[in-house]
Formats: sequence, C-alpha cells, structure tokens
Amino acid sequence: MASHKVDTKSEHDSRPPTAKTMIDRDEEKGVDAPSDGKEPASGDSPAGNTFPIPDGGWRAWSVVFGCALVLFSTFGYVNAFGVYQAYYSQHLGKSDSVISWIGSFQLWMLFALGPPVGKLFDEGYCRHLIAVGSLIYVFSLFMLSITKNQYYQVFLAQALGTGLGSGLLFLPATSVISHWFSRRRAYAVGIVIAGSSLGGVIFPIMLNNLIVQIGFASAVRATSYLILGCLVIANILIAPRLPPRRLRPPSMQMPPPDMKRILTHRAYQIAVLGGFFMTWGFFMPFFYLQVYAQSRGIEENLAFYSLSILNAASIFGRVLPNFLADKTGPFNMIIPFSFSTAVLLFGWLGVTTRAGLVMFALLYGFFSGAFISLLPSCFMTLAFNVGEMGIRVGIGYIGTAFAGLTGTPIAGALLGDELQWWKPTVFSGISVFAGTALLILARHLHAKEKGTWKV
Repeated sequence: MASHKVDTKSEHDSRPPTAKTMIDRDEEKGVDAPSDGKEPASGDSPAGNTFPIPDGGWRAWSVVFGCALVLFSTFGYVNAFGVYQAYYSQHLGKSDSVISWIGSFQLWMLFALGPPVGKLFDEGYCRHLIAVGSLIYVFSLFMLSITKNQYYQVFLAQALGTGLGSGLLFLPATSVISHWFSRRRAYAVGIVIAGSSLGGVIFPIMLNNLIVQIGFASAVRATSYLILGCLVIANILIAPRLPPRRLRPPSMQMPPPDMKRILTHRAYQIAVLGGFFMTWGFFMPFFYLQVYAQSRGIEENLAFYSLSILNAASIFGRVLPNFLADKTGPFNMIIPFSFSTAVLLFGWLGVTTRAGLVMFALLYGFFSGAFISLLPSCFMTLAFNVGEMGIRVGIGYIGTAFAGLTGTPIAGALLGDELQWWKPTVFSGISVFAGTALLILARHLHAKEKGTWKV
C-alpha cells in the first residue's frame, strides 16, 4: 500500500535534513508541516511525521462517497424523524414531548458515543466500527418494523438500537476524511455530511407515501432494505490510511493524544460549549416543522413535503460553505451562517401560508446546513496533529449529544398540548444566538494562537 512506503531518498542521503527540507518534503507529500521547531501548531502534524495525505484521487473520493452513504443512512434518517413524530402522535397515545424523546435519544446516542468511538478510531479500528455499527443499525430498523404501537418497543428499537448503531458509524465516517484530505478537508467533509441532507429528502417522502399505501411496518422495512444496500457499499469503500497503532511502521507513528492538553485547550473548550448551545435549539424545525404546518392549516400534502424541502436546501448549505471554508477557515464560515439560523428561528412564527412555509424551509435548510457540516471541521482545525482528530471530534460531540437529547423535548414541553409555538421558538432562538456568540469567542482565541485571521 502507498501509505506504508518509506522515503527511500531520505534513507540514501548521507546529509542530515534541515528543518526547511523536512517541511518542503512534507508539503510535497500533502502533510501539514510544523509551524516551528518546538511545538506543532493547531492542525499541524508533529515533526518528522511522514504520513502522506493525497488530497484527491479516485480512492480518496470513493471514501468520501462511502462516508456520504453512511451519513445518508444514519443522520439522514434522523432528519426524517418529523414523519415519525407526526405518526406516533396519532398512534402511541403520548404527548409530543414524550414522543420527541425517541428521536432525541437516538440523536444523543449518535453523538454521545464520540469519545470511546473516537479513541478506537485513532487506534486504527475504523473498519471494525463501520462493520459492527452497520449490523446493529440495520437489525434495529427491522426490529422497529415489527413493533406493535407500544412506546417501550419503539423506544428500544429506534432510540436505543438505531442510536447505538449510528453512534458507531457517524464519527468514523466524518473523521476518516482527515486521512485522505488536508487542504480540501472542509469541502470533503461537507460533501459527506450533505449525504445526511439527501437522506432527509428521500426518507420523509418514502415514509409519508408508503405508510399510507402499505402501512407502517412495510414502509419501515422498505427503508431498511435501502439502508442495508447503502451500508454494504460503504463497508467496501471506506478505509483508513493508518493501520492499527500497534502495526504502524516507525514512519507512521504519532504520539498518543495528550488528553490533559486537549481538555484544557481554552479555544476548544469554548467551541464545544458553542456547539452545545447551537444544537440545543438547532433541531426544533427538523422535529416539528411538519406538525407546525399542519397546525397552521397548510394543506396536508405540502406539510408532508416540508421536511424534504428543508433537507434539499441543506444539501447546498452543507457543501458550498465548506468549499469556501478551505479558503477562509471553518470558523470564519460557521459564524455568519449560525447567526442567520438564529434569525430565521424567530422568523418562522410569521409563516402562515404555503409560500411562507416553502421559503422558510429553503432558507432554514441552507443556513442551518452549514453549521452541522462545519462543526467537525472546526474541531479538527483545533487539533495539534492528525493523530488526535478523532478524539477531538468525539469529545466535541459530547456537548452536541446532550443538547440533542434535551433540546427538542424541552421544546415539546414548552409547546404543550395547546401548541403555543412562541415558547419553544424563543428558547431555540436564544440558544442558537448564545452558541454563535461562543463560536465568535473561540474563533478569536484560535486566531491569536495561529497568528492569522484564516481559522
């Protein structure tokens, strides 16, 4: 494999390499070079690391495609929970707040497994995580299809089972991009996470139509077969460039993550807190937009498609800003889009017509899509070397996990049986504004660390 090759030129060169020639050699191979001779700056590789990053090529892009299929099948399915929310509210005999715990716990599991999964990923077990996660995820979906409108059965299958499976899949699918891309990393991650938007387009349409035509159980099984095919392809395509740590040759060895240094990194701490507050209010429209449209008397057919419209727009929001982020820095891109998301959250109270619903779904999908796709790139750019990117993203997702777990149930409790939409809207809007302010502060600290505005 190319990743195991040793630089034969350096072996036969009797002259000791200077710092400049080492940096030039790393840049030729696509490796982030250290900023000085003492300590690597954030986002750089440690001195002497010869881990090659191709930044393109058919193999790298095939990994991107496989990872996008994982996000399509997992996060994309979570984005369609609004359909389940509407269905369960009619068949489970529970309040909207209680029902939303199913989707929230599923979302929490997707992020909360970040630290242990990130640690295993950094140790080189990417393919193992993808395989085991795929088996658990697909099995749980088929179990969901045989539940009998009992809340505890649905919770075990959908919240716990698919949450566990998606938690094992999500972080490796976003972090393995750091093995294949450096200068175009944010763009590649954006394409991967756009897969979740495509899933958010297709799955609501499938479920809304198939539930009416063939019933809930068969509709869930139909989506399960589609996901099974996608994950089989993903398991074939996704591969890390780093073997397990114990099998790595000396040229590919990197120091283990310094947990104390990571956890005391001030810019990183504030970025994680900013991600928490953003996520606390971010997901409300993804869970309640269909219910909102129905409560406003908007025709049923358009209400069904509102989630698909929102997720279709977020495809562009998850790709275009990431393409620009490679030129301007992920923090510089995520902040204006996060601020716009907060403004739009307050604006949706004025949506009472078909045109207004479509316009809100398009705008919210585009601006909010940038946040979820740029956040892992922000965590990665704060890393000191490529060997700690998995654990950085994993710990960072702890904040989003607890926010996702509690945010939509709080919104559902504030909504109440009387559907007082202004209460959850104020809660969500203020949360996203607070998250934006914290990301601005994290960006300021990180820019001072690197000595450049491009962060």
